[in-house]
Amino acid sequence: MLAVVAFTLLPLGLLGLQHSLLRTSAERLLFVAVVLSVIGIGFTLPFYVGEAYGLHALGQEALRQHSDSPLGLVEAIVPALASSCFSLV
Repeated sequence: MLAVVAFTLLPLGLLGLQHSLLRTSAERLLFVAVVLSVIGIGFTLPFYVGEAYGLHALGQEALRQHSDSPLGLVEAIVPALASSCFSLV
């Protein structure tokens, strides 16, 4: 969950850094860094969100059923999340 918050706030920090370095020699390079970071975060964040909330829901269901049978889906969900999120890269 902390990674989701960190990846959400990272572009705001980069935009603040870009604003503070306006009209310097690093402005163009920082713009490229911000754009590439936002693209990378856009590919990474769905994986973390799906994993954090999906696995939490499976754990809650296992507790509700007093059984570990829903946890068998973990091996199916995590590789599916990874392949669907990172297949575009």
